[in-house]
Amino acid sequence: MSLPTWTPSELRSEAKPWEGSAWRLVEAQNIISTRKLVENVHEQNILDEILDESKPPVPEPCQHLNYLLFTPFRYQPYPYGSRFRPSGMSDGVFYAAEYPETAVTELAHYRMKFYRDSPGLAAPDNAPEYTAFQVAVKTPLALDLTANPFVQHERLWAHDSDYTQCQALALTAREAGIDVILSRSVRDPRGKKNVNILSCAAFAEPDPIQMQSWRIVANDVNATAYRQFPRLVLEFAA
Repeated sequence: MSLPTWTPSELRSEAKPWEGSAWRLVEAQNIISTRKLVENVHEQNILDEILDESKPPVPEPCQHLNYLLFTPFRYQPYPYGSRFRPSGMSDGVFYAAEYPETAVTELAHYRMKFYRDSPGLAAPDNAPEYTAFQVAVKTPLALDLTANPFVQHERLWAHDSDYTQCQALALTAREAGIDVILSRSVRDPRGKKNVNILSCAAFAEPDPIQMQSWRIVANDVNATAYRQFPRLVLEFAA
């Protein structure tokens, strides 16, 4: 099968409106994280402002958003390539999934991979805490790689380690003004969708609309994720 190539106008003609929600996991963010360094809330606010000023500026189209939403678009250069974002001076991607369990599956995979790629590094006995947060998404221009004409090339979009074609597609999609790329999660055995957001314009609300707390303990061969409410335990193997 020959490699697919699309022009920006061809991709735009295949794009469709999409509205829904997406879940993303981050290390637990807590307002008391800097509180122990200061004596009162006023000092904490000053410290947080100083810390924020040391970071790269938030892109103008993202400045109205909660920091959980704009953070993936803030940092350049990007040290390592990912599925829809090449390394170097590339635009950000907000990687998320339609379901929190899929987002957890993706994170668990990369936690296990981290320990496999770090021989001799002992995994912690405790289960670090993560925050899963849900965002509202609405865009007139989204590509669905699980539908025609893209699904016939799924072997390229779902490759385990070669992201060349995905990155090229995302670059052309940006040129076409496309905000979202929907793709099958390679890590989720149920094949649920990932929601890959290319533009801050795709967020329908400036703040997360729901949050969950998870704990994930992992090593090089397996991982277990715990959600307290609604209660759920997921187990994974490398």
